[in-house]
Amino acid sequence: MTTQRLHIPSVGAAALERRHTPLRPMVQGIILTAMLGSCGPQVSDPAGRQGLSISIQYDTATSTAARTLGPDTVMVPATYTMTGTGPNDASFTVTTIGDTVYEPSLALGTWTIAVSATNASGTLIGTGAATAQVNNGEMTSVSISVIPISGTGTLSLGIQWPAAQVRVPSITATLTPALGTARVIPFVITGATAAYSDPAIGNGYYVLSFALADDGIVVAGAVDAVRIVANQSTEYTYSIPTVNVTEGSLQTSVNLNLYDPLTVTIAGASTPIVQSGSLSLVASVQDYSGSLTYSWYINGASDGTGETYVFGANKVFGNYRVDVVAFSADGLRAGSATTVIEVAVAGPAMVNLGTARDFAILGGLGVSIGANGNVTGSIGLNADSISLVGFDTVMDSSNTFSTSTLVSGNLYATDYVGSTPAILATAFAEKAAASNDIASRTTADGTDIGAGVLDGQVLPPGLYVWNGALSITNDITLDGGPNDVWIFRMDGGLTVGIGKTVHLTGGANAKNIFWYATGAASFGANAGFEGILFSDSAIITGVGATVNGRLYAQTTVTLGGGSTVVQPSL
Repeated sequence: MTTQRLHIPSVGAAALERRHTPLRPMVQGIILTAMLGSCGPQVSDPAGRQGLSISIQYDTATSTAARTLGPDTVMVPATYTMTGTGPNDASFTVTTIGDTVYEPSLALGTWTIAVSATNASGTLIGTGAATAQVNNGEMTSVSISVIPISGTGTLSLGIQWPAAQVRVPSITATLTPALGTARVIPFVITGATAAYSDPAIGNGYYVLSFALADDGIVVAGAVDAVRIVANQSTEYTYSIPTVNVTEGSLQTSVNLNLYDPLTVTIAGASTPIVQSGSLSLVASVQDYSGSLTYSWYINGASDGTGETYVFGANKVFGNYRVDVVAFSADGLRAGSATTVIEVAVAGPAMVNLGTARDFAILGGLGVSIGANGNVTGSIGLNADSISLVGFDTVMDSSNTFSTSTLVSGNLYATDYVGSTPAILATAFAEKAAASNDIASRTTADGTDIGAGVLDGQVLPPGLYVWNGALSITNDITLDGGPNDVWIFRMDGGLTVGIGKTVHLTGGANAKNIFWYATGAASFGANAGFEGILFSDSAIITGVGATVNGRLYAQTTVTLGGGSTVVQPSL
């Protein structure tokens, strides 16, 4: 218990001592925001996922909270438990100490999310709920307000005064809610003390007012704000060492030094940054001239000390909460600040294939395959099935597709019945939209590299443009992360030399690599190719060539004997 002495003006001289348990900083508001990606309108997830990302923010109270009577319960959330209930009894439960939670791969439809906040002692201090609609391939943002739990708490008050100075004591006291009618508090007087207790007062804020009278003349009193927290007890005892009498006056002053929290700021934070980038962050404290120590944390884990901190270039893509805590040298004051840094996928924006992604090969006029060739995926032909050459197709009984021992999927042609013509029309239209998207990109990371000849280069993610044809005369390497994007665009044809290979390192993924040639594309015998290839003309692979990707030709696709095409998983 600590003691504060407050001067209370009244008749003559007087003094009052108020005794209470020290208050901790109190939460003014807790706001939880669920989102996918950045806040704002719904956007398509480049990786085609759907889910919820939940970010939590809260503010601590200022020093004025020390003047409010309340329970010892710390009203600062230490953990949040989020429970989601979705379609067909789907559900998830997440417990977190950070401000960002991303819940991927959720069932499509309406989700109800309930949040409960507990303090470091495990006491439930707040709840909230909201609903969100999860749509295919989109990120959904939902805002959840967490408020104190409802219920009743206990208020226990005591008053003490010097018996020799008050002959006929009486107490008039009221408890008034912020919105409502004052209630009379019936203190029970025993000698030179008075007591009051009620275990069923609704949670919220009240104004407590009492006056101590001697034979009807007020000699002391006090007014305080009181907070009642559900299932908790607020207990205070007012000790009055002397009362106002006519013989003289006494003035006692309060010199407060409540060690207010330090106001910490972080400079240099900008978002997003690419995976290869870094940020230099600088912490500072306002209106404080003493020595300070700083500690930095990434997603709750200690990651450095000092006024300056470098957010490194070794982070995978995603969102990172960066916290800094400052302490005064004497340890009596502290404060913290936080920021969220997004590490974005390196390279240009993803190319949307639409329904074209359902096909490993799309040929405008014909598709042919040599002996021992093989295709993993389906083939679409924007012409009659007579132009499917070398596949020895077998028509399905539905007449909507055919099969081949050389193809793991199905083969589709425009003379097949049912929905097949419409499916092909949509796929070819969306293939054209994808190639037009590539053609419209203007911010190049490299132009005419090698004067149209790639000979052993290592290329990071980016948009590369050639104003003529492109030849790969030696093995090249694409080095980047699994979500990075490469786009290669040439105003002419593409040639991959005999036995030359496109290598992937660092987790680079063929599904994120796009090649667009306005001319014909050809691969030499035993060449190795990675990525999705668009050609405004024909595509030809030599004997034994391998393609980990997709081949989309405006005219014909010709696979040499023993050639293989394996479509990458999305």
